[in-house]
Amino acid sequence: MSYHESSEQAASYAKAAFAKMAALGIVPQPENFETWYCYYAGTNPELKQILDAVLRKKEKFTEVLNGEIYDRFFGLSHEAAEIKKASDRIQSAVTRVLDYLGDTNAEVLTYGKALETVSGKIKNETDIDAIRDVVGDILSETKRMAVKSRKLEGQLKTATDEIVELHEHIQYIRQEATTDALTGLPNRKHFNDQLERSMHQAKEGKEALCLVMADIDHFKKFNDNYGHLFGDQVLWLVANTLIECVKGRDIPTRFGGEEFAIILPRTNILGAKKVGQDIRLRVASKKVIRKATGEDLGSITISVGVAEYRPGENAEALIQRADNALYRAKNQGRNQVVAEAACDADIAMQS
Repeated sequence: MSYHESSEQAASYAKAAFAKMAALGIVPQPENFETWYCYYAGTNPELKQILDAVLRKKEKFTEVLNGEIYDRFFGLSHEAAEIKKASDRIQSAVTRVLDYLGDTNAEVLTYGKALETVSGKIKNETDIDAIRDVVGDILSETKRMAVKSRKLEGQLKTATDEIVELHEHIQYIRQEATTDALTGLPNRKHFNDQLERSMHQAKEGKEALCLVMADIDHFKKFNDNYGHLFGDQVLWLVANTLIECVKGRDIPTRFGGEEFAIILPRTNILGAKKVGQDIRLRVASKKVIRKATGEDLGSITISVGVAEYRPGENAEALIQRADNALYRAKNQGRNQVVAEAACDADIAMQS
């Protein structure tokens, strides 16, 4: 990411970034500094929106959360560099294959000319010694060509294996860049891409599309009382419950922190609310057991917000409406599902 501010502005942003990190207890390492410098420089509106939302929720900026935010907004340069490196190696391997084939064509022509030459010699030859010498020349040329062919076969196999391996490596890099390491769910980057694609398909096909946002209730309590490793287990449990509850075309993702998002193509608001309710009940039915002691820590609950895509709106508007419904569910006591229609009705009654 590039910045174009004056030295005075840069100093001001840096001072503000360090002050905010100190106030929030964030370790002032380079990655965290870049995140908060960008926040105050205002170069990435989406980053600012995310950080403002976390600040409003008074969520603790843990090492994990800091890392997720940095990777989301600044970590793709590493992915791009790895893909470029692999692509360059593939190009090099392809060039080598073409060179090998070019060499082979030249060798074939040489071999052909040699055969023509000896064929001409043997055509009217009657001397046995002369014929023997010509046959020896043919055998010599044939052996040389066979050695060259075996060498080419080995070179082609080596180059082909390298191309296949690099192609798989690129696929792995891309998958890794769009997968949340902790839960195995698609991450926020994948969510952004899939939501845009799903909205386009819904608009073109005049189909329904819904977004479900879910947030673990009192998640901070798990982290504070039992440690972050236990909190990670809770996140993993909820993520696997989402996978159990969705259909093949539905897309469950980790939105960030303890918040999850599920994209539901070809699903209207009633169907989406039912999916949200199924997920809520399934999560609540899970018992949380502390493995070290066998202690029963009760159950997890989630609050869920549901919104339906309105043709022509952008992704931010849809996310915001689903998020509003989610926080309505939180404010009404948690462990419930609220659809945007209920929010709209409340607003209408108040006005």
